[in-house]
Amino acid sequence: MRKVMMSVKRFVFPTKARVNDMKHKQKWVLWGFYGLVFVIMLNVLSMSYFRYVDDFRVLPFTYEQAVTQAQPVSGTMDVTVVRLSKLNTEAITVGDRVVAYEQQTLLPLNRAVPIVLNVIEVDESLSVLELTYDDVLISTIALDDVLGVYETEASIVGVFYFLIKQPGGYVFMMLSHVLVLLLYYYVFIYDHPRRFINH
Repeated sequence: MRKVMMSVKRFVFPTKARVNDMKHKQKWVLWGFYGLVFVIMLNVLSMSYFRYVDDFRVLPFTYEQAVTQAQPVSGTMDVTVVRLSKLNTEAITVGDRVVAYEQQTLLPLNRAVPIVLNVIEVDESLSVLELTYDDVLISTIALDDVLGVYETEASIVGVFYFLIKQPGGYVFMMLSHVLVLLLYYYVFIYDHPRRFINH
């Protein structure tokens, strides 16, 4: 019984050292909240700028959703976010892989979607490329219609940048930022907000 009473006493009448320790923790929680708000504001501004300014690039790549190779043409074909580099018309060679919209002559798709295609011939005089998906059917596409040179499938960062270019993805990212901020506030500050105001 005595130990219980001592515990209650320490909780109700904390020592000076305990009070100072609590104040120190409160200060770090509050500064953490301010830091989180600052980071989220920067992220929201960069996402908004990246979404509405087409020429803005944080990285020397762009990201696009495309049908990748090594999929059976007769079955259901999946699209993947891929990383593209800018097309250099003077450096493009046979064997390179590019991403372009194809007029449904190579693949039986029910909607227009970019496809990763192999370059089998470059006609500089006409500014066109002969491309193939499965090394059987061939399509001729103008260089201006090529979205970029295929590099690799996108990492999580690339998927993030691709998502914020889409209306639904942009809204989702905004809501996730608000959720993180509210969660931090609820876990660390919500129970006793006045203690942070007073400090």
